[in-house]
Amino acid sequence: MKKLMITLGLLVVMVANVAAQQIKAKDEPLANVLQQVMKQTGIHFYWLPQEVEGVLVSVDADCRDLKAFMDQLLKGTDLKYTIFNNRYVHVLKNRLLVNQMPAFAL
Repeated sequence: MKKLMITLGLLVVMVANVAAQQIKAKDEPLANVLQQVMKQTGIHFYWLPQEVEGVLVSVDADCRDLKAFMDQLLKGTDLKYTIFNNRYVHVLKNRLLVNQMPAFAL
């Protein structure tokens, strides 16, 4: 009986975690949506306030696929993003950060 209760408890936690990955927003400030995602997922976002000020976004997506989520979130804006280690996202206006060294041979 004790094993069953533990299993059911873990299942409830897993289901709650999956539900928390779905992000819905309609015409909300981008900074608010990014903060909501950070609270629900532990993913860290970095942005300059002056670059996202006035940017409203709408999204209804699962953020476990971070690239697809960010593509949908920033669609129709002049903002770009760079993902590092699938946990850190830099959002910048009209530019990307380099997250790999160029390959070259001597």
